[in-house]
Amino acid sequence: MKSEIVRDPAADVLRGIAIVLVVLGHVNRGILDGRAELWQQSLSALDFCLYSIHMPAFFYVAGYFTFTSLQRRAPFSYIVERWYNIIYPYIIWSCVTFIIHHFMARLTKINHHVTLNDLINVWWRPINILWFLYALLVMQLVSVALKRRPVSFIAIALCAAGFATIASDFIRLSIAGKTAFQMPYFAIGFAIASRGLPVLPIIRRKKLNSLLLAAFWSVGCALAIRSGFADPSPIFFTPLSLIGVAMLTSFASLIVRTNTVGKHISALGKASLPIYLMHSFALATVPRLANALHICSVTEELIVGTLFGVYASLLAYFVTQKAGLDGLLGFNPRKNPFRSLFLSGRSGGDDQAR
Repeated sequence: MKSEIVRDPAADVLRGIAIVLVVLGHVNRGILDGRAELWQQSLSALDFCLYSIHMPAFFYVAGYFTFTSLQRRAPFSYIVERWYNIIYPYIIWSCVTFIIHHFMARLTKINHHVTLNDLINVWWRPINILWFLYALLVMQLVSVALKRRPVSFIAIALCAAGFATIASDFIRLSIAGKTAFQMPYFAIGFAIASRGLPVLPIIRRKKLNSLLLAAFWSVGCALAIRSGFADPSPIFFTPLSLIGVAMLTSFASLIVRTNTVGKHISALGKASLPIYLMHSFALATVPRLANALHICSVTEELIVGTLFGVYASLLAYFVTQKAGLDGLLGFNPRKNPFRSLFLSGRSGGDDQAR
C-alpha cells in the first residue's frame, strides 16, 4: 500500500503568511483605485512592499515542491497531473469569475469588469488574479525539461526577468512579463530542493536573524520608494525580494513552533488556493461593509477588509467542502470529476507545488 504523503507544516505556515499579505495587497489597491486621497503616498509605499514579497514567496514554495513532485513521478505522469492541479481550476474559475462579475456588477462597484471577450481569450490572457495559475503552469512545464539542470534553470529565469525588465510595457504587463518576473523565485526554490535542503532553511538565532532580515528588507524598500520606484518586479529588485522571502521564511520557522498560532496560520496555508481564488469576490463588498460599520479610517479599512477577505473566503471554502463541491471547483485534485479520464483512478498524493 502506498504511504500517505505528509504535508510540510512549515511550508503551509509560509503560505498562510503570504496569502494574508496577498489579500492585504488587494484591499490596499482597492483603496488606491479611488479613495486614497491624502493617503496616496503611504498606500503606494505599502503596495511596493507587499508586492516585493508575497508572490515571490508563493513561487519559491511552488518551485521547491515542484522538484519534490518530479522526484516521485515520471515526467509524463507529472505533466498529465497538471490538468487537474492547474488547468482545470484555471478553466473553471475563469468561467466562475465571468459569471459572478456579471451579477455582482449590478449590486456593487467592480473595478475591473470581466467581459465575454476576456473569457474567450483566457488561453493567452488570464483574467485578473488567475495569472498565477497560468504562470505556475508555464514554470512547471519548463521545470520538467530542466529537472537535472537547476542551476541552468536559475540562469534562464534571470535572463527572462532581465529581458522583461527592458521590454516594452506590452510585454512587461502581459502574462509573459509577469511569468518572467516571478520565475527566478520558482527556480531558486527548485534548486534548493534539488540540494536536499529544507523549504525553510535552518537558521541559528532565529529571532535575531529575523529582525536583521526585516531591517535589511525595510531599508531596501525605503530606498527604492524614495528613489521613485513604484514596481518591485524588475530584475534589479530581485535581491530585495529574496531578502524579503528569507524574512518570511524566518518568521514562518518561528511561528511553526508555536501551538495555536502556528496551527491556525498553517490552516490558512492549506486553504491558500481557495482563499486566493475567492477573496476578490469578498473584497468587492468591503466598501459597503465599511459604510455599514461606519469605518472612516484607511487603517481600519485595511484591517477589516483583509480579515473579511481571508475569513469570508475560508468560510466559503468550508461550505464547498461540506457540500462536496471542492472537487468540482478545483480545490481538491483527488476529487476532480475528470480525474479518471486521465489517470484511471490513480492517486497522485498531496501535491504542495500548486
